[in-house]
Amino acid sequence: SGDNHACHRRYSARNVILYCILTLLLSIPMTLGGQIVYNGKLMGRPEENYVKPVDGTTFLHFLVAVLISFVVLFLADRINILYQKNILRKEQESSGNSDAAPSEPKDSGFGLREADRDRTGAWKQELKSFFLFFLVLIIAWLPYFLSYMPGGVYSDTFSCITEAYNMDTSGFDAVNNHQPVLYAMMWRAMVLFGRNFNFSIEEVIFAFKCCQYLFMAGVLAYLLVWLRRRFHFKLESIVSTLFLAFFPLFPLYAVSLWKDTLFSLFLLLFSLAMADYVLVEDRERVLRSRKYLLKLCILAFFVSFLRNNGKYIVFICFAVILLMNLRKLRHQWRFAGMFLALVLAIQFVQGPVYDRKKFNVDSTVESVGVPMQQIAYLVYYDYDLSEDEIAYINRFCPVESIRENYNPCLFDTIKWYAPGFDIRPVDDDVPGFLRFYAKLFAKHPAGCLKGYMLATAGFWAPNIASNIAYVYPTVFDNKFGVESTDFLADRFGWSVRGLVDAMCRKPIGSAVFLLVMFFACALVILRKDYKWLLLFLPAILNWLTVMAATPIATSLRYVYILVLLLPVDVLVVLQAEQKEKSTPQSDA
Repeated sequence: SGDNHACHRRYSARNVILYCILTLLLSIPMTLGGQIVYNGKLMGRPEENYVKPVDGTTFLHFLVAVLISFVVLFLADRINILYQKNILRKEQESSGNSDAAPSEPKDSGFGLREADRDRTGAWKQELKSFFLFFLVLIIAWLPYFLSYMPGGVYSDTFSCITEAYNMDTSGFDAVNNHQPVLYAMMWRAMVLFGRNFNFSIEEVIFAFKCCQYLFMAGVLAYLLVWLRRRFHFKLESIVSTLFLAFFPLFPLYAVSLWKDTLFSLFLLLFSLAMADYVLVEDRERVLRSRKYLLKLCILAFFVSFLRNNGKYIVFICFAVILLMNLRKLRHQWRFAGMFLALVLAIQFVQGPVYDRKKFNVDSTVESVGVPMQQIAYLVYYDYDLSEDEIAYINRFCPVESIRENYNPCLFDTIKWYAPGFDIRPVDDDVPGFLRFYAKLFAKHPAGCLKGYMLATAGFWAPNIASNIAYVYPTVFDNKFGVESTDFLADRFGWSVRGLVDAMCRKPIGSAVFLLVMFFACALVILRKDYKWLLLFLPAILNWLTVMAATPIATSLRYVYILVLLLPVDVLVVLQAEQKEKSTPQSDA
């Protein structure tokens, strides 16, 4: 039968080799993670957080990692095969029980049902589903909303709030892009709105939390509608809804007021929009749709301006779509024109405009934090450095200061506290610094790799986690006198704060969510459903930019998109193969 043929094809020679390759790749982070000694404290000194030498235990870790990777990948693949068989059986039963003339084409499980149904009725049904999901999430998250008043305000957020108030006297001179200008402008808008009602700063923060809370519930409700449109049974919708409603990392980020929540939500919408392009039969028509291009532009704007690495994610994603349509580029002049205009506009605003307004500060030190950590590792462990190399390092930070302040997992101890640190020599000649770093890497690759492993550990090693910037529902120390209060405990004597404190004592590593996504990607590759990789591409690019320039080795907030994609990761395991179409597509 057709389903058995598909299942046998899954275990062809090509796929057996691919199984082995993917299993080995998935085993690498688990194996290398076992080589890191981490005392649980991000501020741990080099004698507390370090890389162990390779020994027999390393080989044992590798065997266990290979076994775990193979079993998980194999089980996910088998579940998918059984799911496909079940769908095919239901379709055959439905066809056999129908006495009508040739029926409408059945949904393949890939989720393109909108082409075969009444759009008006479907739109109304999806709108009802959206409001149902929206209400469920709002109600389920209320204990967190009421336990953390006026909201969770991080130190970076207080910087934006300070800029928003200082604009009263200094205008745009009070703003810089160390924290995204757009995010500061959102706070400025809330401050101005609050003045119409004589809001105190606590009420301004609470109003911002309400807006973010509702927006996050709306985005995740849309995610549930999007998933339901693409999968067969109502059970998946129920399970996904319960997961989004009660897994603490969703409501906690709804009340944590930092740029990362909004950035990740817009990145999720951008990812779904990218997937909407590849999950339709007539892709050429989609790229000519003004409505679709407008949606992409709006989402790309927020992704690009809510975090400094966002524009790179947008540019690469659009470049990939352009490459996919290279042979038909003359038919896609609208998309190509939009891409070019977007690149020029973003570069112009974040370049000459920001420079003229003196918004661009600290951009270099943020970008070269990871290579500087590797250089600091070589200095601390007394690797063989020439006099010229030491002299160059002394230009931006005295080597003795590096030895005293080096922290394997946190570059901020050098950037902010090391006496004599000065980024200006590097800022004046970034290419020269990168050439210097490349020579050091070529000279001491093992030392640089160890420094890199420690500087980024929390983002690739599933056994490394920290509660630093994991969640932040409370209020950071501030000059405004704002304090966190627990409305739920004050009124009813019950709160979720105890649950949150317990969860933060044993946080889930960011790399755990990364591995879940990578397993989903591996399954997609095994099924040759490569188009699904476009959905994961923005999250992968976000992770790569963090791996290239993170100042903190463990903060979940930098890669929160991995948490938002969890329902997609799991449901991709169940997603059935798309049937090949024998009829050629018409060229519109």
